[in-house]
Amino acid sequence: MKILLTGATGLLGRAISRELKSHEVLGLSWSRSAPGLRRCDLTDAAALNSVLEEYRPDFIIHAAAERRPDVCEKNPVASAALNLGSTRQLADWAAKNSSRLLFVSTDYVFDGSTPPYAEDAKPNPLNAYGLGKLEGEKICRNSSDRALVLRVPVLYGEVEHWGESSVLDVVPRLQSGESLKLDDWATRFPTYTGDVALALAAMTKHLASHQDLPGGIYHFSGDEALSKYAMTGLIQAVGGFDSELVPIPSPPATAAPRPRNAQLSCGKLDRLLPGLRRSRFAEVLTGLDLTAKKTLT
Repeated sequence: MKILLTGATGLLGRAISRELKSHEVLGLSWSRSAPGLRRCDLTDAAALNSVLEEYRPDFIIHAAAERRPDVCEKNPVASAALNLGSTRQLADWAAKNSSRLLFVSTDYVFDGSTPPYAEDAKPNPLNAYGLGKLEGEKICRNSSDRALVLRVPVLYGEVEHWGESSVLDVVPRLQSGESLKLDDWATRFPTYTGDVALALAAMTKHLASHQDLPGGIYHFSGDEALSKYAMTGLIQAVGGFDSELVPIPSPPATAAPRPRNAQLSCGKLDRLLPGLRRSRFAEVLTGLDLTAKKTLT
C-alpha cells in the first residue's frame, strides 16, 4: 500500500512514520528532505498536486496542521491556508482517484460542557483552532463517504524541542527551578504519540488487507484525566526537579478560549480494533530524557 503522510516531521508524524515502515510511505515536510521524505509547501496547490499525481497514494494521512490554538486565534487567515486549503485539495484528489483519506482532528471541536463525547456528539468549538478542524472534517466527509476522521486530544512523546508538545513545554522551566503557576481548571487527557501511531497502523492494516473500515469519525485518547498542574507534577516527580508548582483553579488567560473537559469516548474504534494500547503517562515519562537541554521553540 502506498501511503502519503503530511506533517511527517512533526511530533505525531515522526511516530506514524516509525510505525508504518512495512508500507511504502512518502512523508511530506515543509522544510526537510531525506530518503522517504519530500519537501512540499502544502499551501502551494501546484506543488501539492505534482506530488499527488506523481506518487498516486492509496491512502493519505493528513497530520499536518497549525496546531497552536493561540496562533490560530491571532492569525486565522494564515492558519486556514494550511489547515483548510490543503485539506480541501487532498480530499478532492482522494475522492477523484479512489484513494482513502484520513484527517487528523482534535477534541477541541467540543466545548467541554457535557463530556464524555461520543463520535456522533454535536460539535461546538470555542476557538479558531477547533472551528478550523471542524471545517476540515466537513470538507473531508463531504468529499466522500469513505473519508476518515481521527480526533485526538493533547499529544506528547519524543520531542525535538520542548515546545513541540504543550504537555512538555514546561520542562525547561522545571530544569531551571522556576516557580510555575499552572492551570488546574481544565481537564485534559494526554495521549502518547506512539499509541496514536499504533492505532493508525492498525487501521492501515485493515485497509491493506481489504477488510471493512467504514468511513466517518473515530476517536482515540489516553484515559488519564489530568490538569496541566497535575501533568507537571508528574513530570517534576519523574525528572527529579524541585520547582514550586502553584495551581490556578480558574480558566487560563489565553488568546483562545479552551474547553474545560472535552473527553473523547472511543467506543467506535475500540469495537473495531479491540486491545489498542493506552500507555500510562508517568510510565512514558520515565523513558524520556527530561534533563536534555532542548530548545523550547
